[in-house]
Amino acid sequence: ATNGTIQTSNELKKNILGSITEKYENLFMKLEPIMFKWNNDTADGDKHDRIHLGLGAQTTKKHMDEVGLTAEEYALYCEDTIEETDSDGNIINTKEYGINYGQLHGLEVHMIQKNVNRIKELEDEVSTLKQELQELKELLLSK
Repeated sequence: ATNGTIQTSNELKKNILGSITEKYENLFMKLEPIMFKWNNDTADGDKHDRIHLGLGAQTTKKHMDEVGLTAEEYALYCEDTIEETDSDGNIINTKEYGINYGQLHGLEVHMIQKNVNRIKELEDEVSTLKQELQELKELLLSK
């Protein structure tokens, strides 16, 4: 593609472990989308005042812990130690937290498919109930 990003996804290079399990579904239902602005200004004093939608890494990690998923089991959450040097030459280790949004796509597709299937089931049930109701009305009116 000349105008897009393609992520390699060759199944021949994957050890496919199976379908998405209930733990991942449970995490999906716990995710807390937020609206935010970044707290940082640029070097030239410009403000980052655009509004973003996303997830908070620490809250997502908390929910992963609650459902029993580690970062190794789901690469959505990232935590890295960043080594920096302060103005006195001292080495400072800080933590940086992140979300790998590309990891959400498979789970989102799974949950959408699950919901579409459930909607179809409910529509079929409503249709059956409407038919039964119509038959009961006709039976009552015929007496």
